[in-house]
Amino acid sequence: MQGAVASAPHPERIGRHRLVRRIGGEGDGNEDCEVFLAIAEGPAGFERAVALKRQWSGWADDPAHADRVIREAMVYSRVSHPAIVQLFDLFEADGYVVMVREYVHGPVLSQLLAELHRRGARLPDPACFFLVARIFDALAAAHAARHPVTGEFTPVIHRDVTPANVLVPWDGYAKLSDFGMAKLLGRSHDSAIGLIKGTFGYLAPEQILGDPITVRTDLYGAAIVAREIFTGVRAFPRAGRPELEYLQWMADPRLEPLHTLRPDLPYAVLEALGRAAHPDPDRRTVSAMAVVDVLRDACDLERGRRVLVDVLGSIREQWRRAHRDDDTTQRARIATAARPSLERAALATNPTPAPTVASIDVAAPALARAETLRLPRKRARAARRGWSLAVAAALAMIAGYVGSRRPHVQSVHLAGEQQPTSPARPPASASAPLHPSPKPRIPVIAPDRGYLSTPIEARQHRIFVDGRVVGVGGATIAVLCGVREVRVGSAGRKQRVHVPCGGHAAVTTKW
Repeated sequence: MQGAVASAPHPERIGRHRLVRRIGGEGDGNEDCEVFLAIAEGPAGFERAVALKRQWSGWADDPAHADRVIREAMVYSRVSHPAIVQLFDLFEADGYVVMVREYVHGPVLSQLLAELHRRGARLPDPACFFLVARIFDALAAAHAARHPVTGEFTPVIHRDVTPANVLVPWDGYAKLSDFGMAKLLGRSHDSAIGLIKGTFGYLAPEQILGDPITVRTDLYGAAIVAREIFTGVRAFPRAGRPELEYLQWMADPRLEPLHTLRPDLPYAVLEALGRAAHPDPDRRTVSAMAVVDVLRDACDLERGRRVLVDVLGSIREQWRRAHRDDDTTQRARIATAARPSLERAALATNPTPAPTVASIDVAAPALARAETLRLPRKRARAARRGWSLAVAAALAMIAGYVGSRRPHVQSVHLAGEQQPTSPARPPASASAPLHPSPKPRIPVIAPDRGYLSTPIEARQHRIFVDGRVVGVGGATIAVLCGVREVRVGSAGRKQRVHVPCGGHAAVTTKW
């Protein structure tokens, strides 16, 4: 939302909103939607800066692109949290579906990291803790979303957690944005064969291999972003790699553990982020809220926000100059000239390449060539179908390649969780420990709570505790300790489980 793009002719008004300038789409580079900074006007001279998003004018007659805006608005209506960009309205004007969202004044996280890299600096650790906590806090709210009318538990999977989709206002309260690729659990048409939705460099292995997408996919993306925040270096730099080789690397990641790059970080933080970044989704035995609790115990997050505000203050003047934007003219008199973004200016001296577009369509190369040559739309769509078939074969190749090379990695369990037994312990050299220091106990959310481990085979089903939905299967959930009445899925049998305070209890599948 923050990065300016080349100006294009646009109307002066959309409904009761006066357009100021076209600002693109949160740095994602998509061509099917456009975002404007606008002023919402009301009685008695009321004005408010907002962001308007609609399908691109070139696709005005295509209902599929209007449906994307509607679906994103539907997602925003189900998640309401201070760490998520707020939805104000959705309306139709001049044949377009228009979404009205909160305008966040400040850089995006990718711009902030790029500017610090250009200066040879990185974020102080307290600011890192705060930013990572905000990202996981936003995901925890999305994963716990409910239908606004029925109250039914309907988790939202973002599918594109990247620094370009984290907005950092000047007060430091970062917000997760761009739910245009989000998946509402239970909506099968949110996915399409032959398409990879996400950003190169932040894709989870299951997104590339075509495996089921769950809330754990978001955990992986957020952990990769956290790694970049703490180290100042991207986990998967493109560095001129061919696309197929780049996809193979992300599908079978062999990254240096974070605890070897930042051994000075608290062990509990390294362990939680290590679990979230595990390549195997079945071994990501941690929830977004559990990561937030670990970060909160490791650092004073409010102090981290104040440190972040100081860092933002040090780049604010340059950000203003790059955008030709002054606070005194933000409301109604912002210049409409195109403004180069801070990220674009920083790329000239930043050796780390910027991420590929946030919506990765495997047919994008063919469509880009068709657009350049101004081919008719039917030929472009035919090119998309041809590339989809080619990529389906490439994905099958990658799956076979990864299946032959994927190593066996020992899982790390939550505190109090029973460890799997084996006939013999492997030698120390066969499986390196996650961290050389002794393993401490990760604190539970509260003294009166324990951990409830749900079966992996039930990860598509809701978990009921004492008649209330508390999460989805395949995850470890913190619940009140004591004897609890648990049910896996709406058709599951009720079972009484004793959850010890600070301990762990397992739930079996009873259909």
